[in-house]
Amino acid sequence: MLEMIGEFAIGAALVVVAVILVFIGIPKHGESPRFLRFDASVVIYPAVIMSFLAFGVGLMLRAYTG
Repeated sequence: MLEMIGEFAIGAALVVVAVILVFIGIPKHGESPRFLRFDASVVIYPAVIMSFLAFGVGLMLRAYTG
C-alpha cells in the first residue's frame, strides 16, 4: 500500500514538472525564452517534457492498477 502511494506521488510530481516546463517554454510578447533560442534546445526541450509526462503517467497508472 505504501509503495502504491509513493509511486503515485512521484508520478504526480513528474506530471506537475512537465506542466511547469510547458508554461516556462511559452513565448512571451512573441519572443521565445532565452534558453530556447539555440538549435539543440528546440529539439531536446519537447523530448524532455514528453519524458517527464510519460514516466509520470506511467507511474500513476502502475500505482492505480497495481
